Amino acid sequence: MRLDRPRTIWIGLLCMGPTLALAGSPHPACEPSEEVSAILSRHYEGGTEEMEPAIREALAAHPRDVHLNRTYQDVYRGDDRDLVERYRTDAAERPSDPAALYLYGRLLDKLEDSAAEKPLLAALEVDPSYPWAHFALAHFYETTSPDAAKAKTHLVAAIEQCPNSPLILRRLGDLPKDDVLRKTAAVRGQLADTRDPTLAPLLQAVWTAEFKLLPPSEHAAVRERMRSDLVWLRGPSLVEDRRALDALLEGYQLIGDDAGLDWAIAETARRFPDDVNARGAAFARFREQHPQPDECDTAARQRFYREVAETARRWVELWPREPGVRLARLQGLAGMPDAPVGDLAAAADALLAAATARPNDVPAMPVSFEAAATLLHAGRTIDRIPALIDQGKAEIRARGRDGDLASRDERERMARGLAILVNARLRLGEVESARAAFAELAEFELDESSGLAGRTLDPTEQALLRKGQALERVVAQALSSCEPPDPEAVQAVLEPLAPELAARYAAHRAAVPEPPPRDDSFQPKSLALPALELQDLSGRTWRLSDLRGKVVLIHLWWSEVGWTRAMLPWIEELSARLRGRPDFALLTFSIDDNPGKLEPIARDNGFTFPVLAARDYVKTVQAQGPSLPCTWIVDRQGVVRREDTGFSGDKERWLDAALRAIDEIGAEPAAAP
Repeated sequence: MRLDRPRTIWIGLLCMGPTLALAGSPHPACEPSEEVSAILSRHYEGGTEEMEPAIREALAAHPRDVHLNRTYQDVYRGDDRDLVERYRTDAAERPSDPAALYLYGRLLDKLEDSAAEKPLLAALEVDPSYPWAHFALAHFYETTSPDAAKAKTHLVAAIEQCPNSPLILRRLGDLPKDDVLRKTAAVRGQLADTRDPTLAPLLQAVWTAEFKLLPPSEHAAVRERMRSDLVWLRGPSLVEDRRALDALLEGYQLIGDDAGLDWAIAETARRFPDDVNARGAAFARFREQHPQPDECDTAARQRFYREVAETARRWVELWPREPGVRLARLQGLAGMPDAPVGDLAAAADALLAAATARPNDVPAMPVSFEAAATLLHAGRTIDRIPALIDQGKAEIRARGRDGDLASRDERERMARGLAILVNARLRLGEVESARAAFAELAEFELDESSGLAGRTLDPTEQALLRKGQALERVVAQALSSCEPPDPEAVQAVLEPLAPELAARYAAHRAAVPEPPPRDDSFQPKSLALPALELQDLSGRTWRLSDLRGKVVLIHLWWSEVGWTRAMLPWIEELSARLRGRPDFALLTFSIDDNPGKLEPIARDNGFTFPVLAARDYVKTVQAQGPSLPCTWIVDRQGVVRREDTGFSGDKERWLDAALRAIDEIGAEPAAAP
């Protein structure tokens, strides 16, 4: 996963009415009208699928409102091409309306389209102070087309025009410290006086601003102030409001109050059962307390999945309609060899029913495909897989236009599901059905990056290439395990599907001995790191110049990405193995936007390695950001010489590869000064 696209939809931050008794915003576009604010407050669902029809209905009455349109873009569930055309047409018909130009440009930027720059700049030609065009351009120049100087210029302009916007307040680290502290004091004073729930999102922005602005040595004081904030938010006049509960969820996580978080999760689920933030908090807490075990540690995996199954059982009681918790329950049971087959089948049926009633509202793998992969990996109730794959296929096609799968992501998801289906049919002994699914899969496979771009393939060559790529996918899905693939097992998968390619594989294997297994995950790289000066959570300042002469391992992670978190115990073990070596240092860089999230994670897991809030630093290294999880091996001169990305699930092999890469870089002669 890349770090350049925040996943959270800040719908709640738009629900600010003009009742806020702080200094006014210079630009009238900053806050919605009282009527629109009431609509957003009434339909605020934390980003769930039920919000789209409500906002669409509101737009019929307020078609030009920028706040409703922006929210609609965030919760839209249809074909992106239709949405782009809608806003492109609107911008073309209203070239003198900065809001129309901004909304078109913002949507393009959300889709990572470099064409976003033109309409956003056009909006500023119409109104040079239009805050949302400035804000969108700041994001554009931070991510889609990196230019740090331009990004900061537009961000400062947005802050100047909308100093009370929660969305913008979260970026207050770019303002002088005294200005920020005055702003945070004003917000807290207003909340204490009025108990106004519209202030809750603004208070969340204050917390983020303080954690970003103040050094780690002052974060304990920030948390003490937050404890008072949470007392106000939990008062009877506020707790019935979703915005206050959302702030309580975040606040209890940031201060590490498990009892408070349990209460906030249960209370939010009781009052607002479709709120995604409560589920997100529950999932995040489970990940913190139960790190993903080594894929090859059978006993640890069984303990882990027993915990998953039991915890998910309680989640189902809180959110009975949510497919995600049904999937967690199924995954937990599938990881328990002693789970009754009847329980597993019932969990699969319940998941299928929930997914049918509430299909995914985000462009991700269908939950039914995830369930099918779970059952295939467990090797149990395989007969349920075809129905699960049919459900996911229908869901993907429903998101397209007339069943068209032009999107590369949609085609990739369909291919993954079909690979699962092929293997399930083979395991069920349904060879002809497996061949039919394989033929369908082969239609999705033609990798343009395979070196054949620009070369014209005849139909026979295309068919053979598609079959070859499809076979690679099927075999990888079938043999995903901790052990090296067994050639005989590979042959058994190939033979029923494509005998001509199976024969080629057998001949190749006879002529070329199998190489010994080796983890080559750490690939060569050459990336000079810029100067570094950052504090870790204990207050120690780290400078790259102080690390000259040492081999340094740097692990990049993000608390919102489960796989990056799953590797942190591996980093702790690596740190322990190399402790005391004067020629080695280990650091971890978090790219979280809010540094306040880091201390509770490190404390609760007993991590002893240095944790640095390094989002801005990493952007100076690679503007678009590396894929996560990512680990760098840095040589004695401060140059990244090896890089590993992705999560293998095999701790011991990864640790061996990391140690080997560290030793290889350490054995190189030092460069002349």
